[in-house]
Parts: sequence; C-alpha cells; structure tokens
Amino acid sequence: MKTNLDLKFKMNDQFEKEGIDVEVAEGVFFKVKRFGGFNSQKVKAAVNEYLKPFAKKIEANALAPEKEYEIQVKVFVKSCLVGWTGVKEENENGELSDIPYSEENAIKLLIRLRGLFDTLVAEATNEANYKEVLGND
Repeated sequence: MKTNLDLKFKMNDQFEKEGIDVEVAEGVFFKVKRFGGFNSQKVKAAVNEYLKPFAKKIEANALAPEKEYEIQVKVFVKSCLVGWTGVKEENENGELSDIPYSEENAIKLLIRLRGLFDTLVAEATNEANYKEVLGND
C-alpha cells in the first residue's frame, strides 16, 4: 500500500541494514547503519553487552565519564559502523598509509577524535539519511 505519507516517512530498508556512506573529509568515508529502525536489535544487543558489566556503577551514578564515553563508542562501533575508506596515518617519515578498518581500530580512533564520533552519531540518528526518497523533508 502506498500512501500520501510515504514520501515523508518511508525508510529505505537497504540503507538501514547495510549503511550509508558519510563523507567526513575529502575522500574519507565511513559506512554507517541507522541507529534505530531495522538496526534496533543490534543496537540493543551491543548496549546489553557493554553496559551489563557496569550496571551497579551506572545505578549508583558512579561510572567515570571516560568509561561512559568508551562504552558509547563501543556500542556505536559494534552496532552501526560498517567500515571506512580513506582513513590514513602518518609514519615517522611523514608518509601516509591506509589504516585498515577493524572494530579495534575504529574504537581507538573514535575515542581519540570525539568530534568525529559526534558527527557519525548525528548522521546515524538522522532519519533523513535513510529515507526511501532522499531530500524530501
């Protein structure tokens, strides 16, 4: 059934499940699944996995902000981040080489670069990025 609301609210299942490419700098892309929608179960599983060991501290409001941020990054990487292209590191000679994507590398990078993490989370939670017809807000 197609309605007059489809244009505004229908999500693209493939975008939600497989992710979209987000360009964060010239030639640097992160593939990000939606934080929610079809990806909700994966998000919930990651939240459970990473928060469970700290449940008592969270309940007592005693979890250090650094640990809380680390958990947020891990949940995002595990449930929403699919990969990247164009992320490079500089060696001692000033030469750039690709950093291969892995969950471990992603966690290290996003813990170090909070602004990048915030940008990716904003894109993953922006439902307009995952709509069937983009640009129809």
